[in-house]
Amino acid sequence: PDTAIPVTSRAIALVIANRPESYTYDGSIRDKAADEGLGAATHAILDTRQADARVWIMDMPGFEVLAEDAPYALVSWTPGAADPHWPTMATVRLSNPPTFHPRLPPGQRQVVGIPFHEPRADAATAAAVPRVHLGGR
Repeated sequence: PDTAIPVTSRAIALVIANRPESYTYDGSIRDKAADEGLGAATHAILDTRQADARVWIMDMPGFEVLAEDAPYALVSWTPGAADPHWPTMATVRLSNPPTFHPRLPPGQRQVVGIPFHEPRADAATAAAVPRVHLGGR
C-alpha cells in the first residue's frame, strides 16, 4: 500500500529506494530508526535464507505473510508494534546469503543483479578495444 514503510536487506534495497521512507534491516535501520527497530516499518521483503533476519521479523506482533516468491517473502505486521528483539538485534551483524553463478571462478563473488562477464581470453580480443591516450606520446 501507499502508506507502507518497507524494510529489506541491503542486497535488494534498490526495490524500495523509491519509497519516501524505507530501511534496510542489515544496515540503515540502526541509524534511521535507532530507538524503534522494525517498529518503524510496516512491511518487509524478507530474504528467507537469512536465518537471523527471518526469526527477528517473524516474531513481530501481528506477523503475516502476504506473498512469497522463494527465497523472498512479502510480510507485514501490526503498524507501530514494538520490536521485541530490537535491544539485541541493534548490535547483531547480519550476513548476506551467498550468491552463486554456475560459471563463477572459485573465490570470486558475484554482484547481485549483474550478470557474470567472461574475461577476455586472448590478446586479439583485448587489442580490438580502442584505447585513448591522454598526454605524452
